[in-house]
Amino acid sequence: DERVGDALKALLKKGDASLFVEAAVATALGQVRASGVREALETALETKDGWAEVIRIGIVNGLAALGDEAVVPAITSCCAYGRPMRLRAAAIRALGVVGARMTHHDAILETLADAAAETDLRIVISVTAALRSIGDPAGIAILEGAPARHPDGRVRREAKAAVLRLRKSGGTSTEVAKLSDELETLRTQHAALLQRVEKLEGDGA
Repeated sequence: DERVGDALKALLKKGDASLFVEAAVATALGQVRASGVREALETALETKDGWAEVIRIGIVNGLAALGDEAVVPAITSCCAYGRPMRLRAAAIRALGVVGARMTHHDAILETLADAAAETDLRIVISVTAALRSIGDPAGIAILEGAPARHPDGRVRREAKAAVLRLRKSGGTSTEVAKLSDELETLRTQHAALLQRVEKLEGDGA
């Protein structure tokens, strides 16, 4: 993996006549478990330009493939209002990929909530896709906000489908939490019962 990683990092740094080749190299690099990959991709994200942000989109996908919480700030920077729409949409979806592997999603959800309030079709549909990927029921409030009232029916349908999915996953989480609480109650009752038995045995002696 280190040899492959070094080769891909060298290719990304050198560049290629084809933007699509460079993008593919960046995405592939994110799938390699080697040292210095994140740093190489983040450097390229700041320095690589190209038509329709093809290379940067490949880099964002590579960062997402790492599945490391540390890549969130770099990807989030590409979601900012004013960046090219294609890059923003790709970065938003990438946050969904990374978020699906994380336990805490507050920072990502804040970014997605801001993007969800926009009107651009690509951006809002990317937000719904990201929220579905993350699977956090906290995303329901975002989806039931602006996306549910979006003028484009496709956005409303996507938002509705995402809400249903999140409610289903949230219900499963709730059931697990309920069972956990019930188990803890039984443990407490069992401990109290043992104490009473021990007390009775002590009194009888």
